[in-house]
Amino acid sequence: TLGNTNGEAAVDGEAGLLAEKWRELKENLTDWEEEHPSVVLAVGRISDSLAVVGL
Repeated sequence: TLGNTNGEAAVDGEAGLLAEKWRELKENLTDWEEEHPSVVLAVGRISDSLAVVGL
């Protein structure tokens, strides 16, 4: 079980890093909101989908 715990911790760590990077990317998209609303809408949908899986 110890191996499983370490594997789960690694996955949790990777998910945390991915979530942090995703937040950074979303912050940078605010400048795009007026010029490219369809891109911002798509990013919002992806963000919602990632939230469903816990990211």
